[in-house]
Amino acid sequence: MRAELRDTRILHLFANYKWTGPADPAIRAAADLRRLGLDVVFARAGWTLPGAEHRMDMELARAHMPVVGGLALPKHFRPWLLLRDRRVLASRLGRGDFDVLHAHQPADHLVSVLARARAYKRSGRRTVLVRTLYDADAPTRNWRTRQAFAGTDGVIAPSRAVAEAVSARFEISPSRVLVQEPTTLLARAAAAGDLRAAWGLGPEHVLIGITARIQPHRRFDLLWDVAAAVVGAEPNARFVLL
Repeated sequence: MRAELRDTRILHLFANYKWTGPADPAIRAAADLRRLGLDVVFARAGWTLPGAEHRMDMELARAHMPVVGGLALPKHFRPWLLLRDRRVLASRLGRGDFDVLHAHQPADHLVSVLARARAYKRSGRRTVLVRTLYDADAPTRNWRTRQAFAGTDGVIAPSRAVAEAVSARFEISPSRVLVQEPTTLLARAAAAGDLRAAWGLGPEHVLIGITARIQPHRRFDLLWDVAAAVVGAEPNARFVLL
């Protein structure tokens, strides 16, 4: 590894305390960079709902990832917390604490670009900003995303279609948009053998699996209705919620 890379300090930011879709690849990206010898730390959300489990904290500890505190990083737009986080992060950037900011969510992306601009104005220090996208569609264009992508040096997109849409929608040079499909961790331990017996099922059963978290807005009531109709027509069908 080149010496200049070893001396580069990278801050990953994730504006959500829940174990949501991009959380696992975000932590793995940071952890893999640390295994390569880079100086990488992680800023997780300090703001949570009262009494809520901070699953990101648990998974960051499991990954032995050093955590930076002091930032609220809520998922949803809260102007007073945005301004506070901008001030705190800009102060650290002005001191030269980080060379690269890697944003994974819309909220931390906006905080990063605002803090970077503030730090540059006050100290003259320039920080590189990268954003990773995870959704199958490019972000919509509004005043927040316009400002965020206008101040972004590089974007990592999950597909060619997303890369092209981001480049056109936010007038970003295609040379600054990298297409990288989400990685699969092949070394993760998998369940051994066929689980049908453990679940009390036989070879005659047809299994239909779903991995989404059960939340009211995802309309799982429709799934229950469909499951009842399917099993009524095909008694050997079973739905498996993972």
